[in-house]
Amino acid sequence: MKIFVKLLAVFLAVSIVPLSIIGFVSYSTMQDLETASLDKMNTISDQASADANPEEINQTLQTSRSELSNQIEGYRNTLVLTVVAAIFGIVIIAYGFAYTLSNPIEKLRREMRDIAEEVTEGEFDGTSITVESNDEIGDLADSASNIITGMKYFIQKYKPEEDK
Repeated sequence: MKIFVKLLAVFLAVSIVPLSIIGFVSYSTMQDLETASLDKMNTISDQASADANPEEINQTLQTSRSELSNQIEGYRNTLVLTVVAAIFGIVIIAYGFAYTLSNPIEKLRREMRDIAEEVTEGEFDGTSITVESNDEIGDLADSASNIITGMKYFIQKYKPEEDK
């Protein structure tokens, strides 16, 4: 179980931290965009010609500000939901990867612990490791099984006659 937790922590750190940074930077950029847009609209309002109808200009600018604020708020909400959904998805994927990688190791560890206890008590009959894997874990299990088989052989070969 310890290896599972370590793998899960590594997968989460590698994936969520950069995503969180990207989300924070995007959110900050969106706020800067909103501030700059509203400042520009205020500048345009201040520079409006004296000949134009001030009520029309104010009404148009007020409508534009409202529409811009609504658009930016919609983008901001979408960004937050996307980041939250991505983090949730990453947690599920990281859990799956961690489980897939740690399960064979944990299974081998349990089997080797049980076999070590049996061998310590002198029980060699029926003792074998059954990990079916074609990778390093399978090689380790095969090596441990070969050690046990060799020990059984030498015990039978050098066992006193009266015990046979």
